[in-house]
Amino acid sequence: MVLECKDVAKLSLGTWYSEALTEMGNDDAVVAAVVHKRVGKGNPADQWVTMSLGDLRALLIGERVES
Repeated sequence: MVLECKDVAKLSLGTWYSEALTEMGNDDAVVAAVVHKRVGKGNPADQWVTMSLGDLRALLIGERVES
């Protein structure tokens, strides 16, 4: 699993997710996700994680299934 972590004021999920997919290929990972900080939330457990449904499926079953 590859995580692209961001702490910025303006969201750019498409760009960040593309970066995560590139890193997923570089690392031969099965899942890519973006972790991004929520404004006003300092606790790491309160941050957001964004991924595609394909990534969620791969996370749950342990392998990537391309359609």
